[in-house]
Amino acid sequence: MWCSFNCEDAKNQKDLTFPSARDSADQVCPPPAGAVRQVPSVPRQAEGDTSTDEFVDAPGTRFFDLTIRKLGPDDRLGMDVKHISRAVNSRLMVVELFPDGAIARCNKDNLAKNPPGEELRLGDYILKVNDVEFNDYHMVAECKLRQKLLLRVARPPPDVPA
Repeated sequence: MWCSFNCEDAKNQKDLTFPSARDSADQVCPPPAGAVRQVPSVPRQAEGDTSTDEFVDAPGTRFFDLTIRKLGPDDRLGMDVKHISRAVNSRLMVVELFPDGAIARCNKDNLAKNPPGEELRLGDYILKVNDVEFNDYHMVAECKLRQKLLLRVARPPPDVPA
């Protein structure tokens, strides 16, 4: 990820808007030139509601695995995510993709294949990273720790709000 943000900001937000990206000194990180930024709206979930998101059961939801390889421990993934924290089934929603980093390389390589492979897009949900699932903060930690990442991704159908 290009910048990490203070996870306490995300935990304490009541309106589910995307928190500002922050660096280790808790300063706001400016987005790099050419970054794509979109903050999809997410329906609120009542306190204590453990139901899954609407899209999981929606016809047309696509689930796929995507392997991302970082070039080294300092290589950035090149995305920002929104934490969707639930009592069960926490996940990460892709809200920003940067033009450089491991995800951009993977997307470019997969789209160049014949037939084209899968790509990570804005609004996709990351359900699992390697063997880590159900905990959004542990999934982020796994992304930072490992160079090879196997992502389980859910893409809602176009007619279901992200």
